[in-house]
Amino acid sequence: MNPSWMNIHICSMEKTDRALMQSVFLAYKLRYGMIPCAAEEAEQTYQLSYEESDVCSWLSVSGTHWHEQSFSCAADACGTALDFRMGVVLFQVHSDGAALLELTDPFGHKAGSLTTDRHAPEQYPDPLFDETQKAAYRADFTDALASQAAFADAMQKQYGTAAETASALAPLLHLGRDKLLTDAKYGEAAADTVTMHFKAAPAAEKKLTVRAAFRQIYGEALKPLGFAYARTKEPCLIRLAGDDLIHIIGIRDMKHFIVPFAGAATLYRAELGLHHAYRDMEYRLPEAALFCRKTRTAAEKAPDPRLGAKFWYAPEYPESLRHSMQASLEAVRRWVLPVLDPVQTPADFAAYHEKIFVPLGFCAYPFPAGDAVIQYLLPDLAERFEQHAARVKANLNASDAGCTGTDQADFVRALNDRSRAELETERRSVSAFLADPEFRQQCLDELARRKQANLETLRSYGVL
Repeated sequence: MNPSWMNIHICSMEKTDRALMQSVFLAYKLRYGMIPCAAEEAEQTYQLSYEESDVCSWLSVSGTHWHEQSFSCAADACGTALDFRMGVVLFQVHSDGAALLELTDPFGHKAGSLTTDRHAPEQYPDPLFDETQKAAYRADFTDALASQAAFADAMQKQYGTAAETASALAPLLHLGRDKLLTDAKYGEAAADTVTMHFKAAPAAEKKLTVRAAFRQIYGEALKPLGFAYARTKEPCLIRLAGDDLIHIIGIRDMKHFIVPFAGAATLYRAELGLHHAYRDMEYRLPEAALFCRKTRTAAEKAPDPRLGAKFWYAPEYPESLRHSMQASLEAVRRWVLPVLDPVQTPADFAAYHEKIFVPLGFCAYPFPAGDAVIQYLLPDLAERFEQHAARVKANLNASDAGCTGTDQADFVRALNDRSRAELETERRSVSAFLADPEFRQQCLDELARRKQANLETLRSYGVL
């Protein structure tokens, strides 16, 4: 018997933004060569609705084609679990009230299933809440929703109609009864339903590269904000910020998905290094998802940062790359630009570094390659160094105390002693900079040389 209701429900145990969950579902379809279209062109139609409880957030999905292609429902459950990296509940209710509840884990694996259909127990032999399996993910997922005993008790009962089944199970899932009865073909749509239509992407047009798509979509959007396209190893846009800084936004191409990255850097580094691969710049230019994790407030209904980390596309379908590039740009606009825009001075850079990474460190002359040299341009240099020294000493003392009795205690203490020696070298350098005009001028000359060299590098990138 074909089920009368078929739907899947993607569960985020965090408060997750409705629009972003829908955008990840769109990216999932694009990844497999399906592109949005008008209703009259559609080969597949989905109904999506969102619900948020005090326990979790749900995106409920139902497809019109699932009844004709029964395997498609399970395939979509597996695919969305992989792309969302979240648990997915597949729910089917027959017209006689018999129900199937199936859980897919974030790795696309079936974690178990349970049915109220007593006529076909052999069809679903592995109970969803089998105590003997002790699957860590299954236990964590179900315990967060309701007790395993409550689920088992509900699934043991016989229900006369689909509505009765949904009424019994919905409270245990912290999901509205109407969501369980949603079916794109036979059921009634929930009040907040969004309909998405898809068709197979046309035969590949002239190949669209990630670099070309980035330049077109990001370039058009960010050029009015002062960014210029840079001829660098990774596709990047760069703008000058004040007299001492630059802002960088770029894309990392992983062949089947793209990852936006961004950051601020000083013109006083030994070199900008943007001709190197992304991995060599990773700490200075983190993924855009880090900006989300570091800046969202507890009260804000912000998206799970995992959702903004990867934007999938099908290399053979240029339209899917355009959609994913546009979606990644929206993440940059939402999370990155509000952080970068205020970073215009050395003091702003120090505050930015502490907000996104850790408090900016110090260095001694001759200066190393990184951005810590900009501390020497700050008017409160002495006060900042004492704060830095206090943090370092506290961390080293805690490390000494924590390694007592361990096999590596001597090794850890040796490293800590080296760090203390480096701190004293930095102290002498800062003191000389403040007290010795000749040494101060020597340091400033080196910073001016670096700045000029990096401006020449920006000219070679085509930014200036």
